[in-house]
Amino acid sequence: MELQKHSDYLLIYYGLCGNSLNNLEGMLRDNHVKLPFGILKDENKEIVDDCVCALLGSKANYMEILTKEPGTFFLTPGYASHWGLFSKKKIETIGENRLKEIGDQLGIENFDAAEMTKYLLREADYKQIVALEYVCSNCTAYKNKCETISSEIDLDLSYRKGTIRLLHDTLEKAILGL
Repeated sequence: MELQKHSDYLLIYYGLCGNSLNNLEGMLRDNHVKLPFGILKDENKEIVDDCVCALLGSKANYMEILTKEPGTFFLTPGYASHWGLFSKKKIETIGENRLKEIGDQLGIENFDAAEMTKYLLREADYKQIVALEYVCSNCTAYKNKCETISSEIDLDLSYRKGTIRLLHDTLEKAILGL
């Protein structure tokens, strides 16, 4: 396989992501990938659920927030910086005319990507945004973007301390294993 010619180790900075990677070892074996690999795991050696879980440091931290504060929409610096792109892609997928039709059916005037996002989050019963803070190169810009998004979709905003410890530990383990 081509990947094996150019790699000594496969480091996967993902979690289960909706259980799409719950059988990673089997997927790699079925595709004849014979490389050692690592995936993000918490201190209990459990594969994290997703990037938010990884940035909170563990499944326990993630589940605590989801249990105590249902309806939480998480923002990360990466997600926040690409927010406009997601809206643009939604419009491209749906089409301007169809978007207007949906807005008319819902009785929402000027139903644009922002209004659609606001509507979908409300329908999914999101109540707040929690923005994860950790070492970042431009925290002021990130906070400004979070505030803009919060205002745009009309959800309260709070911040939680995040961590890149799992990312660091997984990379360190990979380097030491080579």
